[in-house]
Amino acid sequence: MSDISTDIQVWFLRHGKHLFDYENSKYDDFIQMLCNGRKTPLAEDPEIDFKSLPTRVDLIGYSRYTRALETAKLLRNELGAKEMEGDANPS
Repeated sequence: MSDISTDIQVWFLRHGKHLFDYENSKYDDFIQMLCNGRKTPLAEDPEIDFKSLPTRVDLIGYSRYTRALETAKLLRNELGAKEMEGDANPS
């Protein structure tokens, strides 16, 4: 009997860093980010440590949020993932 844990791995990664500054924002800007942050893009340097991620990636699943889709595309390009699946039309 083979050890399935060597055949299948599931990794969960949140989106990369965004441009919003939680530490130095006005209250109204903070509330706006909480309510509508799904449309906030990734920072130019999303601070993803690609070296810590697996070298073989078969599927990248992502949520409908802008940063999640942008992060998934970065991962696909960097890691050579075979497939991506998610909602590419953020609402």
